[in-house]
Amino acid sequence: MSKLTTNLSILFGLALLMLTGCEQNTTVVLPQPGEEPAEVLFSARIASAQVSTRVENYNDERTSFHAGDQIGLFAWKHAYSIDYPHLTNIKLVSDEGGNNLKADGQKIYFPVNTDKLTLTAYHPHSETAVNLSEETVNIRSELEEGEDYTNYITDPLWAKTELTKPEDHSSPTAMLNFHHMMARLKIYVYTTSTVTDFYLEKIQVLYSQRQAGTLDILTGQIATVEMVDTNYDHTYTTDNKIPISETGNPQYDHTILPAESLPTEPYSVEFMVKAIYIEVSYMEEAVKKTGSYTAYYAWDVDPSQYIKPSSGKTVRVNIKFDPSTSLSSNINGWNSEETINK
Repeated sequence: MSKLTTNLSILFGLALLMLTGCEQNTTVVLPQPGEEPAEVLFSARIASAQVSTRVENYNDERTSFHAGDQIGLFAWKHAYSIDYPHLTNIKLVSDEGGNNLKADGQKIYFPVNTDKLTLTAYHPHSETAVNLSEETVNIRSELEEGEDYTNYITDPLWAKTELTKPEDHSSPTAMLNFHHMMARLKIYVYTTSTVTDFYLEKIQVLYSQRQAGTLDILTGQIATVEMVDTNYDHTYTTDNKIPISETGNPQYDHTILPAESLPTEPYSVEFMVKAIYIEVSYMEEAVKKTGSYTAYYAWDVDPSQYIKPSSGKTVRVNIKFDPSTSLSSNINGWNSEETINK
């Protein structure tokens, strides 16, 4: 699949804002004598290729923004300080194809006495996932479910740019290049042509951390919410016969937190995935039998093969199941950083 190169022309605006405490009030601030207002125009694209997920109602691969898609915008007065945002979580709504994003038909201008803006944006926009005091967005893999993660967004896109006000007060255009901030894990289980009638019952992945965290709105850095060993089980129907080739569709395809979220202090974590286990069934004299096997164990592989993909990257794991060798399984040639949708 090719990387998306569709430009999303964004024209929107907003009256000048001033922030007071935790409340955002709209206050008109008159420009200084001789200073004319400069409207900001926006253009954006998704720089990384799309990620597919298995979340209900979200299994389409992203090729562009759709009608009604919502983006959250932040802006900092770069001329003075970026400690406190000038605009916070402004909701922009896209038309079909993403040619225009608008904020309630208003316009955005440079703040008075400010010649530079630092702009960041994320997708999908949320009022509940954003922590304004921490300037973060709650994010999660679709693996993490339950009421505790209701106010978390999945597969976040993020963009950042800096904009300088033209001396002639014309309307500058800011290009927002959105990137997928999560990583992706694809697991292919296959067998040999001499083996038939084996079925995949379960794939269990042991991660070194919860698959939920926060996205820093200003920097795009992802941090985990909890460093604790966590198993995520995926069960399959008994008609999921193990194929004889790894070239088909993966049986496991999920976004996960990227390696950038692994802590370095007070100790360094070397891998995102600690272990992968599979459960296989087969029929013997009309009796169904099952067996569980270790397909990947981080302490048994070379550090160069640790599973820890970066943001916007995929790790592909090929598991060759061969019952002729004591019903064991093993890793067989996987790429540590395969570009998403390559």
